[in-house]
Amino acid sequence: MRRICQVCGRIFDSPYDAIKCSQCAEESKRQTVLPRICRSCGKTFSGGPRAWYCPDCRAERQKEQSLQYKRRKKSGSVRKLGSTDICPICGKPYVVNGGNQKYCPDCAPDAIRAIDREQSKSWNKENISPLQKRKARRDAASPKICVVCGKSFIPSPRKGKALTCSPECAALLKSSRFCSWETAHRQERNAYSRNRYKKVKSQESNEK
Repeated sequence: MRRICQVCGRIFDSPYDAIKCSQCAEESKRQTVLPRICRSCGKTFSGGPRAWYCPDCRAERQKEQSLQYKRRKKSGSVRKLGSTDICPICGKPYVVNGGNQKYCPDCAPDAIRAIDREQSKSWNKENISPLQKRKARRDAASPKICVVCGKSFIPSPRKGKALTCSPECAALLKSSRFCSWETAHRQERNAYSRNRYKKVKSQESNEK
């Protein structure tokens, strides 16, 4: 299926709901692998956004989890795959598909996101310096001018880099950016469509 990269504007084919071409996707991966601080030992290591522990501490945690699993299995408290358990959120029964599964498929996505948010807040509270906190509060409290309607507004602390004053203006900005992008890449898209059509016709004529 033909798609348009939302980063570079290049047209590419993908059978999936991809929003980036292969080059931009690879570049995004490289940008997310950054120096991070291990939550256990404090060492600096390279990892993605969800990497919380360095390789050494990660290996130790896996060993400890394996030992805990063996203890639970020996005591008979391990749930068997395919057995039924009760979701602690909605109270509905679900089929156990993994040893770490705690929630039913319907509740799991929201529950995991909530856990990630709480863990991120806790980590930021412990690791962000007072100077960074003051700067974030100062930036958030500074009045800004909406790029759509021109009104002055104060963004919330969570949206210190906001460009618009309201969801309505944000929607208008998004729409205008899309229209600008469409205009800038219309010729490229048309050329791609023509070439694609010629290839299909050429293949059909060769098959005949």
